[in-house]
Amino acid sequence: YDSPWSSFGSSFKNRRESPWTHIIISAAGPAAGFLLAGIVILYLNVGGIAGDLYNIPLSFGSKTLTGPLAVFVHSMLWVNILWGMVNLLPIYPLDGGQIAREIAKMVSPYDGLRMSLWISLVTAAGVGLLGFQLVGSMFIGIMFAYFAIMNWQELQGPFGGGGFGGGGGGRPW
Repeated sequence: YDSPWSSFGSSFKNRRESPWTHIIISAAGPAAGFLLAGIVILYLNVGGIAGDLYNIPLSFGSKTLTGPLAVFVHSMLWVNILWGMVNLLPIYPLDGGQIAREIAKMVSPYDGLRMSLWISLVTAAGVGLLGFQLVGSMFIGIMFAYFAIMNWQELQGPFGGGGFGGGGGGRPW
């Protein structure tokens, strides 16, 4: 922030970005991934190539891909669709958690941050349990348990303090 009385002029104003700006920025990453996946699916359909993602047909055709190209296309679709969907879960610090936080703060400026942390904590714990129990993936369980713990720690401080939310404070270890 540069005050108007500074010798540098007033070119560096402290501008407060709107919540919608943060929401658009957070949604842009997953949207770009979905767009790239759409381009791959379009390529498969135009080329008459059959393609699927975990037995969900994404294109229909008589030709099938084999070898490294098939692995590449499958990986592109997996990363850009499935990881994009995971990234949009309302779990902070994922993009969906950032979006949920901004929406909760718009709905309730006083209590929105705490509300978004609880949503994030419960969702992270639930996804972690489902990932571990249904999918049998210890990685998914540990990753989302870690997110749940981060949100719990954030709730223990004076909301917005300590940890990844910024602002300092919280309980010293």
